[in-house]
Amino acid sequence: MLPSVESHARETVRQLFDFILAQGNTDYLGERVSQLEHSLQCGYLAQQSQQYGHDQDVILGALLHDVGRFIPAADSMPKMIAPDGSYVGRASHEILGERYLRQLGFSDKVCQLVGSHVMAKRYLTAVDKDYYEGLSETSKRTLKYQGGIFDQDQVKEAQKDSLLNAKLAVRKWDDEAKVPGRIVPGLLEYEDIATNCLIASRTRFHDFGSYRFALPQQPRLILGVSHFDATAFQNSVEAERLPTLASVVGSSAKAIADFLHTPRQSTSSESTWNADISDLLLRRGVRIRILDTQAECTCTEPSDQPERVGADSEEPSAFAAINEAIKGLEDGDVDIACVATLHLPTAKDPTYRTCLDWLDRELCRLASANASAMIVERHGRGLGATLSSPSASNQTAPRRPKSQGEDGDLDLIHYALIHF
Repeated sequence: MLPSVESHARETVRQLFDFILAQGNTDYLGERVSQLEHSLQCGYLAQQSQQYGHDQDVILGALLHDVGRFIPAADSMPKMIAPDGSYVGRASHEILGERYLRQLGFSDKVCQLVGSHVMAKRYLTAVDKDYYEGLSETSKRTLKYQGGIFDQDQVKEAQKDSLLNAKLAVRKWDDEAKVPGRIVPGLLEYEDIATNCLIASRTRFHDFGSYRFALPQQPRLILGVSHFDATAFQNSVEAERLPTLASVVGSSAKAIADFLHTPRQSTSSESTWNADISDLLLRRGVRIRILDTQAECTCTEPSDQPERVGADSEEPSAFAAINEAIKGLEDGDVDIACVATLHLPTAKDPTYRTCLDWLDRELCRLASANASAMIVERHGRGLGATLSSPSASNQTAPRRPKSQGEDGDLDLIHYALIHF
């Protein structure tokens, strides 16, 4: 796991808990406990449960079931006011809380438990008359503003839910967690549980369109290459002149070939798809840097000391950008560095071999950063469509249909971002 992903998860949980601590001592809808006391008691009851006491997702769902009341966006939700003018809560706070936790990257199970504690209340009042009689007066009043008791069709639909029992358990703890003076663990006692749950959720496979992917486990260099001469490169590989570059291209070829063979139904513009991928990675702590280079930059031999990419400089040469990208990986300042694009000269150009030799040497630096590389041929094709190397699949990958993406270049670059 990338260190930045772990540290970002810890910081996310600290900020979440800061929201709760800052507002948690407020009145809890006229009950005899504060909002924070109520949440802590609910988490404690989950921990003490014989059935769910070892299920960290359920414990966290119970603790955070009212998080929609705490976060700053809660102030924008409409207030629920009883006929006598009393305040009985925020409308749809459970939906707001669920959406907020999903944005942070918590598991579907945690988010569903948070988003359904009102649904569970409506279900229980429909199937258990004693349950309704046991509700506090405040809870009975809020029920009217939360949709009321389920009808029989709603009950049958709810019973199809595999998480129904866990949702009902959270609801019952919610009802019981209103005891003044009850001694329970403080909020910070749950920090490790929340962090572990968040890391586990963020690092497991994600579904994005028709793709399933996990966050990268190590730093990556993504290099977009144009004008790649497959025959000349293969000759260099056979001459054992470019061992590092050959290895990178071999693994890249298989990955890109797999991508090109995977159909995807695009539901939005390619630019939106790319932005969504970048946003997802950034919100999970993956630090990305994309370096754009000059349109043509390879007709001269690369310097042994390429110029650095400065904030005030124009677009750098590809060699300067690659050097800067690798340095960022070596220094631990970035997790994914993407250079777009290295325009190679033709194989007949005397600088062609010099460029490849330089690139092979530079890629060797990645070992010290425990990083790896992936090379993507621009203009909508992967190297798997043109190369045959010892570690690559011999299967020829078809060109990606243009209708499945408006911008094949960015499509492949962003696939490279999520492939690992």
